[in-house]
This record gives sequence, C-alpha cells and structure tokens, in this order.
Amino acid sequence: MLSLGYFYQHKKLSLHAQEAEAHGAFLRIIDLMQSAKPVDHVEAISLCGQICSGFASPTIVNSAFMRIAEAFRTGSNTLQMEILRVVQKNIQHLPKIRNHGEFIRPIFTVMYSNDPVARAITLRLLAAIAVSIPNQLDVHHAVRVALQSNDRNELQAALFACRSLAKVSGKFAEEIAADVAVLVDKPGLSDDERIATLQIIPYIAGLRLDTGVVRAVVTRILRASSATDYHSSRLIETCLRTISDLLVRGSDSHSLQQHILLLASYVDSIRQEVARPAAAELLRFFRLCTSLMEPDSISTVLLQLLESGSVSVVNQGVRCTFAFVNDRLARGSLEAALNERILQNLTDCTLRLQSSYGACAFAVLCRIIGLTGADAPPGIANSIIELINVMHQLAAGEKHLATLKLVLLGLNGANLSRFPPPLASLCIHSIERFSFPGPSRQLVYLRHLGDLLPLNPKAVGELLERSTWNCHLAACDPDTLYRTLFQVVALRFRLSDQLGGDLNETKLAEDVTSFGLSHWDLYRLVRTSMCDGRYPFAVGILEGLVRHPHSASTAGWLNILLSLAQAEASKAELRLPGVTLLAKSQALQRSILSQMDTYLSLSSFCGSNRLGLFRERLLELRTNLQQSLLLLVNTIENVRLRAADMKELSGVLKYASSQFGGTLAKLKETAEESVRLYRLAFDADGPSLAVVRFYYDCCTGFGKIIAIAMARHFGVDPDGRGLPASVARIRGTAETFDRLDSLPTDVKDETTLYGWLKEIFLAATFFLTFPVPIPRYFFQQFQQTTLSVVLTPAPTPEKEYVQTLNMDTRFTLKVDGILTVDCRDSKEPTRRVKAVRVATRIILVKALPFTAKAHFATSETASEGTVQDIRLDGLNFFSHTFVMNMGYPGVYRVEVDCQFHDDDGVAWTAMQQGVSVAVRVVESAATGLLPRKGGANYEPSSNH
Repeated sequence: MLSLGYFYQHKKLSLHAQEAEAHGAFLRIIDLMQSAKPVDHVEAISLCGQICSGFASPTIVNSAFMRIAEAFRTGSNTLQMEILRVVQKNIQHLPKIRNHGEFIRPIFTVMYSNDPVARAITLRLLAAIAVSIPNQLDVHHAVRVALQSNDRNELQAALFACRSLAKVSGKFAEEIAADVAVLVDKPGLSDDERIATLQIIPYIAGLRLDTGVVRAVVTRILRASSATDYHSSRLIETCLRTISDLLVRGSDSHSLQQHILLLASYVDSIRQEVARPAAAELLRFFRLCTSLMEPDSISTVLLQLLESGSVSVVNQGVRCTFAFVNDRLARGSLEAALNERILQNLTDCTLRLQSSYGACAFAVLCRIIGLTGADAPPGIANSIIELINVMHQLAAGEKHLATLKLVLLGLNGANLSRFPPPLASLCIHSIERFSFPGPSRQLVYLRHLGDLLPLNPKAVGELLERSTWNCHLAACDPDTLYRTLFQVVALRFRLSDQLGGDLNETKLAEDVTSFGLSHWDLYRLVRTSMCDGRYPFAVGILEGLVRHPHSASTAGWLNILLSLAQAEASKAELRLPGVTLLAKSQALQRSILSQMDTYLSLSSFCGSNRLGLFRERLLELRTNLQQSLLLLVNTIENVRLRAADMKELSGVLKYASSQFGGTLAKLKETAEESVRLYRLAFDADGPSLAVVRFYYDCCTGFGKIIAIAMARHFGVDPDGRGLPASVARIRGTAETFDRLDSLPTDVKDETTLYGWLKEIFLAATFFLTFPVPIPRYFFQQFQQTTLSVVLTPAPTPEKEYVQTLNMDTRFTLKVDGILTVDCRDSKEPTRRVKAVRVATRIILVKALPFTAKAHFATSETASEGTVQDIRLDGLNFFSHTFVMNMGYPGVYRVEVDCQFHDDDGVAWTAMQQGVSVAVRVVESAATGLLPRKGGANYEPSSNH
C-alpha cells in the first residue's frame, strides 16, 4: 500500500477536484487572453499567479508558468511588467517547472526586440529566475551584450541581472570580471548605475578582477565626495563597503589597520553624507577584522582611535572597543589587546564624553571586569563607584533611554557576578539611584531588577519595595501599563520562589485589577499565571474578568478557566500542617469531581480539530493522574495498616503485591494517555511539552519502582517515538523526581519496606497537592502542521519492489515534501517552520545468496542511513535526492522520516507514520549470480 504520511490531510479538495478547478481556471485564462481589451490580459496573468500560489500540483503550476511565458513573448510592455510582478511574487514556485528550457525560450526571444524597454523588462525577468537558469549560456551572452547598451534603463537592468547571475553561477562571475572592471571606471555613469556596478564586485572578487583598478576608482570617488556635494550618500556607502570587502579578502594585518585609520579620517569629514556611512562602515569592518588581526594591531588601532583629537573619531573608538569586548570569538586575545593605556583612555572617555558614548565607555569597563574577574586591574575596580556617580548625573540629564540602558547594561547580572563581592554589593545598592521618574524609565529599571534577582534576591526585594513604579502609571499608555505590571508581578513571583516567603496572590491580583487594565491585558495575565502554576492569582483576576462588561461573548470560556484555577488553588490548603489524610482525600475527591464537570463543559467549546482534542484529553489526563495517585496513597495506607497485624515479611509483600495490582494498571493506563497527548501536541512549544512530560514521568516513575519491587511488568510502548528527555522538568519537582528515582528496588527487611512505602507515600502526596501548570498550547489558537511526502521511485501495489539493482549500483531516492499549515481563524501560525530534517534508514529484510567472487568484488556494505537538514527560507516545499549504497544482495527497506524545526531550533514530529520503499539488490553479471524471471538464481557457464 502507498503510505504518504497523511498526504493532503486538509481534505479541502481531492486531487481530482483540484484538477477540475484548475481546468476551469485555465479555460477562463484562455477566454481572457483572446479578448481585445488589455485589462483582460492583465487579469489573465494575475489569475495565472493565483494558480501558481494556490495549487500544490507541479503539473498545474508548470502549465501556468508556460502560459505566462507565452504571454510575455506576445504582450505589450504593460503586460510584461505585470508578468514580471507575478513571477517575482511566485519565485518560490519556480522549482516546480519541469522543463526550464521550454519556459525560457519564449521569454528570451524578446531580447532580440528593437524596443529597449522590452529588453530591460526581459533582463529584470531573467534576473528574477536566475536561480533556475544559472548556466544558460545564451542568457550569459545576452546579459553581457546588454552591458554595452547606451539606454540607461537597459543598462540598469543588465547590471541587476549580472548581480543575480553572479550569485548563483561561478562561471558567469568569471566571465564578467573584466567587463565590471571597465564599467567601474566608465565616465558618464549615474550614481545608481555605478552603485549597481559596485554591488557586483563582492561576487566576482578573487577571480579575474583587477582589484587594484577598482580600489583606485573607489578611492578617487571618495576623495571627490569629501570635498564636493556631487555624489549621493548611497554611492559613498557602497564605495566604502566595496573597498572594505576587497581588503578583507587575503590582506595582512597592516593593510587592515591602515584601512581602519582611513575610514576614521572619513568619519571626521565635514560632510554628513560622508561621515555617517563612514562611521557605520568603520564599526562593521572592525568587527570583521578582530579575528584576522593580531592583538598588538588591535591594541594599536584602538589607541589611535581613542587618542584622536576628533570627538567623532573617539566616539567610534569607544563603539569599536565595545564591540571587541562583547565578541565571543575575540575572548582569547582580549587580555593581550587591552593594555593600561586603553583602560585609562576609556576612563577618561567616561568622565569627558557627556553623551551616550560616555555610558558606552562605562559599559566597556564593567564588561572588562566581568570577563577578567579577580585578574582585573585594581585601578578600574576602585574607580567604578566614582564612575557610577558620573553616570547617574549623565543618565538623569538625558531624555532618551539609550544612556540609561547602556549604564544598566554595564551593571548587568553577568558582569556583577564576576565583580569582587564588596564591589558587587555596593553596585547593586547603587542601582536604586537609577530609578528615575517616568513610566518608560521605570520599566527599564524593573527589567534590570529582574536581571539582578538571581545574584542577590534579598537586595532586589528591598529595591522593589522602595521603588516608585506605581506613582507614574496614571499617564502612561496601555501597553506600557501592562508591561510594567507584568514585570512587577513576575518579580513578586520570582522573589517568593527565591526567598521562600508566602506571597498573598489574591491580594496581588486585587492590586493589579485596580489599575484598570483592559479585558485583553487581564486575560494575558491569567494565561501567563496559569501556565506558571500561579492559580490563586489567576482566580483573583478571573473573578473580576467574569464580571467585566466586555466578557459576555467569552463568559463560557472564562468560567471553564475559573473552575480549573479554583480546583488547583484549593490544593494550597492541603499543604498546610495538621491536615489529616482523610481530609486530604475528601478534598481531592471534590477537586476531581469539579474537574470532571469542567471536562464535560469544555466539550461544547472544543471542535474536532487537534487542539480541541488536546484540551479534552488534557483535562481527562489531569483527573486520571490524580485518581491514580489518590489510589496509590490509599493502597499504601491499607498496606501499612495490614502490615501491623502480620509477623512475616513474606506475607506483607504478598499482600502488597495483590493490592498494588490495580494501582499499576491505573498508572500504566495514565502513562499511555500521556503518550497519546504528546502526539496531539507536536505543534506545541517546549514548555507545553514539559507539562505533558510531567504526567509521563509521574506515572512511569511510580509504576516502574512498584513493578520492579513487586516482580511485576510495567512498560509503556511509545510507538518508537517516545517523549523527549531533553524537556526541562517543571519548577519545584526535580527534587521529588530524583528522590523517587533513588528508591531501592530490593525490599529485604521490614525497615527497608516501611522506609520504601513512606518515600512513595510522601512523593505521591506531594504530586497530589502540587499545582501542575496548564500548557500554553491549551490557550493558543488552532494550528495543524502537516507534511505531504512523495518518494521517487514511488511504491505501487502492483510491484513488490520499487527497483531491482545490481550490487555495484547505488540507489537514488528523491524525497519531495509539501508543507501545509492550517491556522483556521488565525492569520499567522503560532509556530513557524524554519527547517525540515529528513532522515533515511536502511534495514535488511532478507539476505539473498551470492558467490564468493561477489564477496571480494565489493568492499562497501549497506549504509545505515543519512540525515539531511533542509532550510525552507520561507518556502512551503522542499526536495532532496539521497544516493545510498545497499551493499550485498538482499531485500532492503528504506525508511524516510521527517522532523520540523522552528525559529528557536526546537524540533517536533512532522509525520505520525514514516514512509518507506522496498529495494531488491542482486548480484551483477560480472560476479556470477544472475536473477531469473522466476526469481531463482543460476551459475553462468564458461560459454557465457
């Protein structure tokens, strides 16, 4: 059977329905192209573009592109411009064209037209599709001929086409090197034409390009621009970047140093059109050269910049030093490059520069102490407190936040953690001086407190209590109000975790509600608090939200969240001392019944999509886990009571084994439910998967320890995929899980038995009263990401094998995939696909006989498999060809599996079922055994 991994899983249209719809669209296109009205022709081309982007079938897309190419040959300039726009918009669908020669032929005929505008449009179109025709020789020749044109539009288009082709074709880049060197020095070119010419040089540098001529021309342009207003700022910027790119290729340290000083001289120009791009290029070029220059050269350059008589050059020297100390690749040469003279110049800049550059120099000094630690020069550490006073005055006088952010960047947690302890304590307490009035500054200050919290929670708590963040919120905008309150709430929660104090979350919720946040902002706080397990705070916000006048349309959903939050918040009372086991059991039973009622209410809000099933199964899993743990607690209590009446250990173990049978079955069932829930959540983010992992770890942790000790079997088959072990455990559970993993499995005496039962009892009680967070995926809008995979050669029901190969022939497998993201009501997906990882695995199903001659004829065995990461770069399809060796004769199965990778590099499963093909490998005629039609092998005679 053909297994295509949920191929066209959307089920909007079957393949036949798509072909029928495309056929109707093509009939409409034919009618429009036969019309005498030019506007109908434009509409036909636009419809072709919609077909290219709306249909996944390569046959349909290929037909649309062929009609576009034919219309370009016979159309007017207006229609050709529309075709250019459509092709540029659908550039990602060009790989679906089956024969690029047939597509290019009608387009290329326009190059022989007498109309220079048509030729210019054709060149633009060729540039757009250059990735599909990198080695088309007639295109190369036509573009080179167009470079000699006297028409400015055609020349501009030819330069654009040159750059596009040089990116993808090394042969073309080598051919045009001499032409570009002549064009750079050609008189009479406009600034735009010269810019387009210079932009080609980085793609042909190192080939046959005379870099000396190019440097001389660029230097002449820069010198002329420094004295006159003739050239534009874009041309100056392009010239600076071009000459920098030429120098960075294979130049020695001295040449790089001289070029940095040359850029510094342009920074001091009286023309802002020269000084601004020169400053940006100086910083960029210095970052490129830090890994190419020796530490002594870097030190010399920085000293010359910092000791310059020009304030502009000194400012750029401070920026370059800031970039150098924050470059991870330059850590090895940091101590050798930064000498005492540079540090003294930075200190002087901190005191002298009354701008953000002074704050930048201060951040550099703090970073140096943070990197060197105890080896920092004593003079810098002694002057930090004095410099903080200077920075306070400087930041107070600046209206913009850049200076304040740079100062606090120098005093961040990573740097202060390496400061000497007395100095770090003084710096933390001096942070309070930067709590300037104003909502924006208070927000920066609160974020900085959050950065310092792991370093000294007690000091941060005191600073938060003395801050005046709530005195400036009346006049701020709603977004700043929400972000400020969010930072305050997050700080309160983190302080309660670090210091271990009891936080009155209900009172905090009342205070937050009193600030008049919008309905949506309050819901965002509820969502974040429930994902963090802060249920009393969520209850306080939800009780006000339910009564909000704008909550009529969402009252049902808010009531469901309120019921969930109340059920989890009630567990806080069970953790108080003095609560009996009977009272805990009764309270937990009421909580379970409440969650079951919520589960029944949720069914009316969940559709039949993946997210709806996830929500329903999540609530079902939560109740089942609590029932399993409650059953375990009651079972342990019964065993302990019965053990008091038994004298022999064997009788106690026998009774415990019989009592734990039902508990093991319940734990195994709940663990299997968590695996099914994980398969539903493969579109979720990492923290959401951590919640699902919690349920799995909880069930398997208790189940395995009980099963091993009682000589029972406990196993949950994850269907070959399992749950990712790399997902971090939920905050506050790691210690209990570690204690559970360390329990003994060999119960030999009564002391070990009672200690073993006690530890399991305490762990189960902890998880019963622990507030498990709600996955963030529970609150997200629906998203279903599917991947349709087609293999070539494709398996068919009529053939047992897709291909029969000789043992000396490699097997070629082409994997094509189409990505489909269904977001329903949401315009943008909540999780984007950045890359697809395609993995192949070769499995020997059956070995076939072969001769001894074949054994010595090959030295290669079957490769186990390969892994290929394919970046999509915004595309919704991919294609890759695997070439693999099968080894000795036999029947092999090649399995293909795919994984998605999002923007953060986190992977999730793309297909629930892999795709596979069967391949048969036989011995070649050169070695002996040959296959017959009937399948048997025979030995060739000498006559053969």
